[in-house]
Amino acid sequence: MDYLLAIDAGNTRVKWGLFDANSTLLVNGACLNAEIVHTKLPAAARIIISNVAGEYIKKQLEEILPKHIPTHWITAKASECAVNSRYDQPEKLGTDRWAALVAAWHIKQAPCVVVNAGTAVTIDALANNHNQGEFIGGMILPGIHLMQKSLGVAAAQLPNIHKEKSIPSVIHQYQDIFAKNTADAMRAGAINAACGAIKQMHTALAALNSDDKQAPYIFISGGNAQLIKDNLLSDVTNLALIVDNLVLRGLYLIDNCAPENLTKSEKQ
Repeated sequence: MDYLLAIDAGNTRVKWGLFDANSTLLVNGACLNAEIVHTKLPAAARIIISNVAGEYIKKQLEEILPKHIPTHWITAKASECAVNSRYDQPEKLGTDRWAALVAAWHIKQAPCVVVNAGTAVTIDALANNHNQGEFIGGMILPGIHLMQKSLGVAAAQLPNIHKEKSIPSVIHQYQDIFAKNTADAMRAGAINAACGAIKQMHTALAALNSDDKQAPYIFISGGNAQLIKDNLLSDVTNLALIVDNLVLRGLYLIDNCAPENLTKSEKQ
């Protein structure tokens, strides 16, 4: 079968998904970066990889992947899959961000804010330029857990709450934002810092598209996606959608756009 194995090697975890020729995600999984060398990945006809975890993880992946299978380690481009980049040096953009942008554009083909909420929180803006997506820039923040961890490490009188598993699934904006103890104040600060940055980006993108009747969408992926969505202000909550495996889906699209696969795809 013509299966594609897409691999997203991130800062903390390696995620993978197996796609068929009809873009169906058949099976997916994840492991900590340190565990990848002991992980059995499914067989596929082709492999496509986004790696932002560095050379060591790349070498670990090279050890476990079959040598005879065509493997594409992607780099971000100035233009690909109907998405164009305004980044100063397009090839320097993180490949996970690029794949997520490609996937996000093909969901609605409309202006959107693309959020990946993991170890870091990336918040990127896609505009519509003559019916093509245009990446106009973005932000990178520490992730919610990393914000809390850094406070616990750098400030002597603040607790190390990042190891606790008591982070609530919802911070009620008109209750817990007025935290009454230090640990809750740190949690509320981290969550609302991320949500506030997303809101700021959404407002700026909406201003650029003021003639558009449809406000920009917000697509959220990553381990803290639900936590982020639950705590966005009510005026943007209805525009926010959680999209699982956004980077993996972008990798599938990038593979499908590759010149050597266009003829094959058109025949399917």
